[in-house]
Amino acid sequence: MRVGFGGMATNKHGKHGQLNIDDPKDFRSFILWLEDQKIRLYPIEGRDPLRKINAQDEWDTAYEKYKKDIRLPGHLKTKQEILAWLLLYAIRLEYTDNAEKYRTISGAKKQEEESKKTSVPEIQSTNPFDTYDFTHADFEEGSWKLAERLGITHHPDHLVSLQAAAKVITTSYNKEALKEPVVTGQPFPIDEGHGMGFEKDNDLERGARILRLLQIQHVRKLQTTINETIVAAQNLTADPRTDTKLDLKEFRSLVVWLEDQKIRHYTIENREDLKKVGSADTWNAAYRQYQHDVGMPQELESRQEQLTWLLLHAIRLEYSDKVETYRPHTAASKLGEEKQSTVPEVKSTNPFDSLDFNNAQFAEGARNLADRLGIAYHPDHLVSLRAAGRVIHDCLNKETLKEPLPTGLASALAQLGIGKTAAPGGGAKRDDQIIDEATKIFRLLQIQNIRKMQTTINETIVTVQDVTADPKTDSALGKVGV
Repeated sequence: MRVGFGGMATNKHGKHGQLNIDDPKDFRSFILWLEDQKIRLYPIEGRDPLRKINAQDEWDTAYEKYKKDIRLPGHLKTKQEILAWLLLYAIRLEYTDNAEKYRTISGAKKQEEESKKTSVPEIQSTNPFDTYDFTHADFEEGSWKLAERLGITHHPDHLVSLQAAAKVITTSYNKEALKEPVVTGQPFPIDEGHGMGFEKDNDLERGARILRLLQIQHVRKLQTTINETIVAAQNLTADPRTDTKLDLKEFRSLVVWLEDQKIRHYTIENREDLKKVGSADTWNAAYRQYQHDVGMPQELESRQEQLTWLLLHAIRLEYSDKVETYRPHTAASKLGEEKQSTVPEVKSTNPFDSLDFNNAQFAEGARNLADRLGIAYHPDHLVSLRAAGRVIHDCLNKETLKEPLPTGLASALAQLGIGKTAAPGGGAKRDDQIIDEATKIFRLLQIQNIRKMQTTINETIVTVQDVTADPKTDSALGKVGV
């Protein structure tokens, strides 16, 4: 293989301007030239073994020692990889020896020098960054201070720190991130409520509580996604006026209306291109930019999916701007407002309408009920009450009470070795056995939870498919199904 290197070297063993690395003599001569002229790791007298290019054994021994002394990476095996590394190393040494000579020229100086070499009229750059010297000491210091102010770990290369700072600013200080409400309030009392059964080991008990909270958060997010999917399917199947084949011009007008009235991501003057719904090229370019700026996921390809995302985004912004307006009222306060109306009062037959859900006795009763049902403590008594309602609805209804007690769980526990009598011994072994059994029980409960969740998702999908795929569906009913 021949490697060209211009006029960099002319030695007595090779031809000017090229190197045959497959020729041992050429290869040895080039290594010697790099050490003599550029790298200079050894003193002049220390290079004598490398000069013996005609004595293979002596030169190979000297070459192996040279690779160790110069700290050549061990994973480089081929001659081409070794030569590439040595050339880059020589260039780095050449630059450090003549830093002022090879220092990067700023954009303005480079443009000035090029204008002197050509007769083409000089063009003034409008980019302010072209006049910056990114290697200046003040610029380096400013980059590190900015990274430190943003809480970024120090890096010896100021340009890397500057790139990290730019990423933090674009992701955490953009318009979307600043619109989100700041999370305030007291931290969750993780050490209160029912324990996880590891009271003897505080670290294990705290870790189990954290895992339980993370699982609850994951299930809530999944439930929210499922609810949004069901609502979207109901909106399409229940409304007979729904036209999924939205006209292109209507689609553009609706996007403009959402941006004008609800989202308001752009300023008024920056919405001009979006308002040109009659010009396909202009509007399409503006819409692609708008999708990127507003943070729309790239996997949304159809207009229906994009419109659904924009609607949900507009609703989220509307709610975050007027949280107090849309905060749910209690039934008692709602009933009091209705009584102030001029409409004749209608007596409610629902006994829950007269309850004050913020009363201290009601809150205490809700927590006691949750405690009786084995539900973990939560500082919001309404959350505890909803959890108790779900347990009663799922586990204490007529259908559930008719089902025979599950025997599979007991056999599964027996197969895992849970419940066996512990061998007599020290307390440490028994504690380890209790932890092991608790871990296995957690695993079975997690599997059972995932199976129930999968069953619910499958039933939901089947129901939606039955409604959307059956041509005899009467959509005038205004709801999914019969």
